[in-house]
Order: sequence, then C-alpha cells, then structure tokens
Amino acid sequence: MFDVYQDYEGLSYRLYLPEGAAVPDKAAAGRKWSFKFRVRDPGDYQRQRIAEQGYFMCKVHPDNAGWDELH
Repeated sequence: MFDVYQDYEGLSYRLYLPEGAAVPDKAAAGRKWSFKFRVRDPGDYQRQRIAEQGYFMCKVHPDNAGWDELH
C-alpha cells in the first residue's frame, strides 16, 4: 500500500510514499503536505521511482489526463 499526499496550496501537486513513511526533507522543501488517500498500486513507473528514491512526486495536469514528475 502507498500513501498519497496533496500540497495544501498547490492542489495539483501529489506525493506518493510507502504506507506509513515520513515525508522526506527533499520532498517537503517548503511545501505543506496533507494525507489524502491510500492506494494499493500507484503504477509501474511510480513504484520504480519509490523503490529508487523513497518517494514519487508529481504535478497532475488540470484535466487529470496526465502528470509531470518533479524531482
């Protein structure tokens, strides 16, 4: 399971973490994250990035038709 957070101010920003993991300092970087929901499988690419760096952060397009990864 993975926890999904959303930025308080930039609602299109999302952060995916392993269930129960703390928000890493690099991802926090001036943002205030709020827990939104839990997913079983965020997707192959997202799982790979979480395995590599501990989290996956993205900006969701306004039409919810895609996203851009943030580092």
